[in-house]
Amino acid sequence: MSTLAIGLGLASPAAADEGQWTPEQIAALDFDSLRARGLELTPAALWSEDGGLLRAAVNLGGCTASFVSPTGLLATNHHCAYGALQAQSTVERDLLQDGFLARARAEELEAKGRTIRVLERVVDVTEVVRAAAGGAADDASRHRAVERARKELVQRCEAERAHRRCEVASFYGGSEYRQMIYLELLDVRLVYAPPAAIGEYGGEVDNWMWPRHTG
Repeated sequence: MSTLAIGLGLASPAAADEGQWTPEQIAALDFDSLRARGLELTPAALWSEDGGLLRAAVNLGGCTASFVSPTGLLATNHHCAYGALQAQSTVERDLLQDGFLARARAEELEAKGRTIRVLERVVDVTEVVRAAAGGAADDASRHRAVERARKELVQRCEAERAHRRCEVASFYGGSEYRQMIYLELLDVRLVYAPPAAIGEYGGEVDNWMWPRHTG
């Protein structure tokens, strides 16, 4: 025990400022410290309801993608387009195996069934959800009340405008709730996909570890 006490006594305090942050939390970060470390971007340049770099990162089904041109061109991982490539392939034209390139807009192929969601706003709805569940008699009743409140929030949100999609997510074990408001884009097309020899190079199409050499 004495050895343990000495070890604890000599331990230096640690600052846990790393981690993952939701977009609306960025403004609360210590930007003076970040600027001292070389960051030249402002909080608004990273995220704001009017724009920011994070608005270029979008939801593509179970994947992410990024806008890389002012005309709406997106880049994503090769495996994220498997379904769209397969849907447009034939026995004579295997887009998964051979790849695809549209040299003009008229040659672009519909990415059937795919949609894109662009995050526009994040709204704290914790108090609304808590109020709806405040009179619950037990955990089961509380769960039903919370789910009902979440569904009602989504319905009202999506009814405000066409091509809007909303969801209410829980954070910190249900102690906070935030509503994400998205612009949904329905016209998604294939412009380019490398052949499988490049897109699946190394045999690991979705490797979260480095090095990763897929194209």
